[in-house]
Amino acid sequence: MEDENPDVFLSDVLLHEAERLLMEEQYESWEEGGFSKEGIEEAVNSEAAYAEIDNIKHMFTAKENIFTDNQFVENSDLVLNKFANQSFRILNKMFSVEFLKKVNFCVKRSMKLAGLFAKEPASKQTNLYIHEATSAYILGLPIASVVLSRAALEQALKDRLGLQNNQQDIRSLAELIENANTWKLFEDSTSTSAAIEMKKQCNKVIHEGPIDESEAFQIISIVRDLIREIFASNPRP
Repeated sequence: MEDENPDVFLSDVLLHEAERLLMEEQYESWEEGGFSKEGIEEAVNSEAAYAEIDNIKHMFTAKENIFTDNQFVENSDLVLNKFANQSFRILNKMFSVEFLKKVNFCVKRSMKLAGLFAKEPASKQTNLYIHEATSAYILGLPIASVVLSRAALEQALKDRLGLQNNQQDIRSLAELIENANTWKLFEDSTSTSAAIEMKKQCNKVIHEGPIDESEAFQIISIVRDLIREIFASNPRP
């Protein structure tokens, strides 16, 4: 028996099957109508099949973007709701295909990140932000990962400074970094400077524009290192 090709992963096999099912969705009733298997296979790969699926995809964009064409938005909702069962099945397979295309990239991104270990445990709230920031990066959402990384650092600082459950405390991230420096939550001045620079970079992304994956990786890596330090420290003024 020949060895399996190491470059063929389960995601590739599933992607091939998902794409086939997506195309067949348009013509699932053709066989009952008397069409031959060959005729169905030919139709599944026809331009009409792809056009119909592209039409469903285009209508779904009305849920993901802001449109000035109100008629398009209303018509999209009307069609997707009127043919809810078919739309659901098509979108189900469509999303399956889209996610499966990203699997190998997600794996590569996840392998770039180091594990997080510290002497002190983080709160559930802090871990939630860390988890979502990491997930956003792995899924290829750089802007979301940066915004959530900033929030994760803020929660980590509040956690260690005993401020997380204080609803009256509205300190800015800059003030929290200053307090963390006072309480020796960072290993040295280099880490403090890294936290200040990271805050500037995150604010730039939030207020000024997009960021690419490599820049997002740099930011999330710095934040994870800072969080590791924060929960490995012994706070003291």
